[in-house]
Amino acid sequence: MTSVALKRRRFELSMQEGWSAFVFLALALIMVTWSMVEAGYGVKLNPVLFVTMGAIVAGLLLAKSHFPWILTHLFSLIYGIAWNALLISYQLPETLTPRDRLLELGYRLASWVRQTVLGGELGTDPLMFPVVMSILFWLMTYLAMWFSFRAHSLWAALLPSGVTFLLNLYYGPERIGLALVPYLLLILLFTVRFNLYTQETSWKHRTVRYDTDIVYTFLRYGATLSILAILLAWVVPAAASSERAEIFFSRFGEPWERVKEEWIRLFSTLQSERTQPSYASFGSTLELGGPIRLGNVPLMDVQSPTGRYWRAAVYERYTGQGWIVGDTETTFLDAGEPPGEMVPHEARRVITQTFTLYMPGSTQLYAVGEPEQFSVPIRASLVRVESPDGRPQVATLAMASSRYKLKGDDKYVVISTIASADEGAMRQSGRGFPEWIDRYLALPDDLPQRVRDLAQEITAGYDNIYDKAAALQNYLREYTYNEQIERPPMGVDRVDYFLFETKEGHCNYYASAMAVMARSVGIPARVAAGYTQGDWERDARVFRVRQYHSHAWVEVYLPRFGWVEFEPTASQSLIVRPRAPGEGPDPSNSAGGTMMDDYLEEDPLLGGGGPFDRAEFERLVAEQRRRDLIRTWTRVGGVLVVSLAVILVAWWLGRRRMDEVRPAGIYYEHMVRQAGWWGCEMRPFHTPDEYAVQLSTALADLDGERLVHRITDAYVGERFGKKNPARHQPDFAWRDLRAILTRWGIRQLWKRVWRVG
Repeated sequence: MTSVALKRRRFELSMQEGWSAFVFLALALIMVTWSMVEAGYGVKLNPVLFVTMGAIVAGLLLAKSHFPWILTHLFSLIYGIAWNALLISYQLPETLTPRDRLLELGYRLASWVRQTVLGGELGTDPLMFPVVMSILFWLMTYLAMWFSFRAHSLWAALLPSGVTFLLNLYYGPERIGLALVPYLLLILLFTVRFNLYTQETSWKHRTVRYDTDIVYTFLRYGATLSILAILLAWVVPAAASSERAEIFFSRFGEPWERVKEEWIRLFSTLQSERTQPSYASFGSTLELGGPIRLGNVPLMDVQSPTGRYWRAAVYERYTGQGWIVGDTETTFLDAGEPPGEMVPHEARRVITQTFTLYMPGSTQLYAVGEPEQFSVPIRASLVRVESPDGRPQVATLAMASSRYKLKGDDKYVVISTIASADEGAMRQSGRGFPEWIDRYLALPDDLPQRVRDLAQEITAGYDNIYDKAAALQNYLREYTYNEQIERPPMGVDRVDYFLFETKEGHCNYYASAMAVMARSVGIPARVAAGYTQGDWERDARVFRVRQYHSHAWVEVYLPRFGWVEFEPTASQSLIVRPRAPGEGPDPSNSAGGTMMDDYLEEDPLLGGGGPFDRAEFERLVAEQRRRDLIRTWTRVGGVLVVSLAVILVAWWLGRRRMDEVRPAGIYYEHMVRQAGWWGCEMRPFHTPDEYAVQLSTALADLDGERLVHRITDAYVGERFGKKNPARHQPDFAWRDLRAILTRWGIRQLWKRVWRVG
C-alpha cells in the first residue's frame, strides 16, 4: 500500500463515518427538536433547542474520545445536568439570583416528583414539561451520536428520534407536518451514508479495492430513491391506513395506552391542538382547572327514544386536583361483542341509540347510561368484579373508544341500560352495597375536614341514600355558575376551594363537590363526563349536540338499581324521575326542572319508542363488518401497489447503473486538469503518450509514473482502439494518483514561493 493511502487512512480515523453522515444526523435531530418547540403545547420550549445543540457537540466529542464507555456516559450525565439546569433556570423570574433560580428549580422538581410522580396527583406545574423534555432530548441526542459514531448501531441511533418525531406529529399542530419531508430525506441520506461506511469497512478488511467517488454516487442515487419513495407515499392518502391493521395492532397497544394516560396525568396543563380540539376531549383524567371556552359547532346527531346525557367516561379516584378513571381492565371487543356478564340490577330499561359523529379523526364513543354493546370494534376500560358465588362480572364500562379513527358522518349504534325505578322505590333501595363498591367511597387523606362537616350537616335530616344525594344536589345548585373562573392556586384542594372560597365554578366543580361530599357521608358516587341531550331537531328527528353541550354530572350507586344520575349544576334543569301512581311532585326536587320525565316519557317523533329490535342491531353489526373488510382489502392493495412501484424503480436504477460504461476519459481529463493547475500543462501538439512521459518525468515518483501510464493506456485503448478500459482499472489508479499529484503540486508551489522570496 502506498504511503499516500496510509496517510489518508490515518486521516479517516478522525471521522471515518464521513462528515456528511454527521451533518445529516445533526440536522435531523434539530428538525425533531424544532417540531417540538413549534408545537409548544402551551408552554415555552425554546431551551430544548439549545439543549439539543449542546448534546450534538458533546455527543460527538465523547463518541470520538478514547475514554471507556462508562466514563463517557458519566461525563454526558454531568454535562447534561449542568447544561439543562442552566438553560431551564432562565425560565424562572428575572428577579431571582442565579443561585435562587437553581434552588427554586430543584424545589419544584422535587415537589413534582413527590406529589405527582409518586403521589398520584395531577401535575399542575407548567415548568415540569420543559424540564422533562430537556432531559429526554439530551439523552436522545447524545445516544444518537454515541450509537452512530462509537457503537455503530443504526437502529439504536435512529429509533428514539423517529418515535419522538412521529408522536409529536400525531399530537402536535398540523403545521409541524411540513418538517416531515426534510426529516425523512435527512434520515434516509444518513442511512445511505452509514451503510456505505459499513461496506467500506468490510471492503478494507478484505483488501477489496474500490472507487472513493462511490460516496457521491451512493448519495446521489440514495437521494433520488428517497425523494421518490417520499413522493409515492405522499400521493397515496389512504393506502397506508387499514382499519383491520389498526385493530390488529391495537391489541398490543395497551401498555402504550397506559403510558399515554400516565403522561396526561403528569402534565395536565398541556394544551394540544389535536388532543384538545375544538370539541371537548374526555381522557383518563378530569382536571379542576381554569376557564372553559366552547363554541357552537355541531359535533354529533343522536337518535334515541330517551336519554338525558351522552356519557363518554366515568371517573373513580379523586386526587384533590381532579379525577382519574382509576383501576380498570382494558379489553378489545369486536363489533357487537358484549364485555361479559354484567352485574344484575332491577328496573333497568334497554335503550338503543344511533350516533352520527361530525368529529373526524375522533375515537371517543358515547352512550346513554350503562353501555353494553357497540356496533363498531372498541377498546373498553372495564371494572371487573366477582359475583357472590365467585363468577366474574362487569360492574361498569368506564370508557370506550373505537379501535380505528372515525371519519365525518360515520355512524355507530349502542345498546345501553338506564335506571327506570320510580322515586319511591329508590328511597327504599336500602344499604346493601356489594363488596366492590368501596372503590367509590375512597377520598384523599388530606381532604379538609370542613368539607366532611358540611356534607354531614346537609344530609343530617334524611334517612335514605336517595334523599341524602338529592339534598347535596339541591344545596350545590345555590352556588353561582361561572365558566370564566381563574385557575385555583397550587397546593389547595379544588373542592374545598370551590365550596368555601370562590363559591362559583363550572360543571366540573359542581359534580366534583357533590361526589366528594356524597362519599364523605358513605354514599358511593363518581363523576361522569360527556354531553347533555342537545337540541331537538324536529326535521332531522335527532338530538343535535354542539360544543357548548359538554358537561359533567354525578352518578350515585343505589343498591338494587345501580348507578343513578344527579344534576348539581345550577345552569342545568333538574332531572325529573318516574313516580309511582298517585304520587305527587317530589318536594326534594323543588329547585327547578321540567315536569317531563327525563327517562320514560317519549316524544312520538323520536321514533324507536317500541321494544328493542335485536335483529336490526345484528344487521347493522354485519353491515359494519362488511364495510371494514372492503376498506381493508382496498387499502392493503394500495400499499402493495406502492411497495411494488418503489421496488421496480429501485431495480431499474440499479440495472441502469450496472449497464453504464465508466469511460477512462473522465479520469484522464481529471489527471490533465489537476496537473495543469500545478504547472504541467498539456500542449496542443502533445499526444497522450507524450504527455504521460512529460508528467511522469515531472513527478519523479515510481508509483506516480506507473499510475499515469495506467490511466493513459486505458484512455488510448478506449478512445482509439475501442477496447474495454476495465483491465487497467483507471478508477483505482486515479484514486491513488490524485493524492500524489496533490503532494507534488504543493511542493511545486512552495518552490515558486521560495524563488520569489
